[in-house]
Amino acid sequence: MYSLKYEDYASSLGGCGAAEFTRIVKTLDAQSLEAHISPDAVSELADTPLHVTARLMETLSSGISSPLHRRDLFECVDCSSLLDEAEEECICGCSDKSTCFRFVIRPDSDYGRRIALRELVKFAPGNALVLDKLVERLIGGEVVGFLGAGASAELYPGWNGLVERFLEHALASGYATDAQAEAVRLEGSPHQKAEKIASLVGHPTVKRLIKETFAPSPKRFSAAMVHIVALPLRGIITTNYDISVLHALQECGASSFREGTWQDDETLRDWIQGSIFGAGVPVLFTHGRYDKPDSVVFTLTDYEKAYEGTAYRNFFRDISLRYNLLFIGYSFSDLFMQILSRQDQRGQGQVTPSPNHIAFLGVDPSFEYDRSVRAQYANDYGVEVIFYPNTNRHAVLLDVLGLMREEANSNLSV
Repeated sequence: MYSLKYEDYASSLGGCGAAEFTRIVKTLDAQSLEAHISPDAVSELADTPLHVTARLMETLSSGISSPLHRRDLFECVDCSSLLDEAEEECICGCSDKSTCFRFVIRPDSDYGRRIALRELVKFAPGNALVLDKLVERLIGGEVVGFLGAGASAELYPGWNGLVERFLEHALASGYATDAQAEAVRLEGSPHQKAEKIASLVGHPTVKRLIKETFAPSPKRFSAAMVHIVALPLRGIITTNYDISVLHALQECGASSFREGTWQDDETLRDWIQGSIFGAGVPVLFTHGRYDKPDSVVFTLTDYEKAYEGTAYRNFFRDISLRYNLLFIGYSFSDLFMQILSRQDQRGQGQVTPSPNHIAFLGVDPSFEYDRSVRAQYANDYGVEVIFYPNTNRHAVLLDVLGLMREEANSNLSV
């Protein structure tokens, strides 16, 4: 586990000796990324003089890549709530506040990413083993990324947001009544929702709205996407309509990459045969691209057209058995998961090997681990899950992806 070293800071610490440094850092190591850390509390826990503790924490917060960040805050004199603004109302409604400061661990520092990794390992039993397996596979160049809407969520709406956007258009344009819109919302199957939307506004309108919605954003790519494409992946498969993955690859220095959609028979054949790899990172848009309306897979009819074709269905089944997939930002309600499912493979007479895929799965922080959930993903889809808290815009995922990239590229293990 990476930690802070006395020799890196000794010249700036004044009266802080190595023993005191070690006790203070050990106390900081036990803090979470969400904690507002007080020098007084650290001093008491570490049994070190307050002035020495405060001096060290100030030193650790100076510099661009420093492990700590100092935050100036306001503290309620009654309930001790910490607020960003003096005018902000606290829990008890008191208006009497005093100025104070606290330190937080910088999540984008090496130290912060290691804290994030520690928290992820502790978040759910089994996470550590799956993380080790992921790093080993990345080092071996065995992983194909499989990206869902969550990888671009910073820039574009997810499925539910997209449905709402379509319904707003249908209502505003007079294509649907409030009752019809509500009926779509209550529909359980996401693909049936899409089908009903298309029946209200028409397939051409659906394709036009997708083109408008997923056109390149001024930001071009999300923070998550940069971390993802910087991993040593053999290739990338995405169900997203946007092309932010291509922009991220360019940002990371990719000089060439071969991209195509599910309609490109030659591309599918090369993926199956493995000849797609070698000249840059190949990217496959399995649900089409926003700027190629005929390739867009959105409604149930679109899915049936794409997935019921023998070549395309065989392609998915083949890659699910041939490659180690890494799912990021992906919804397991997609019809592809039926193809990947062990039940479907057994029905087609396919061999069902041990789990060979890995997925990052964001859950509520109050999530109570249940081993049967992990077992269900392994048995049904051949997927080993890394559960992580989905708070703060999936910050833990970003931190760990950054660390995975460093670990894999330096041939280190977690």
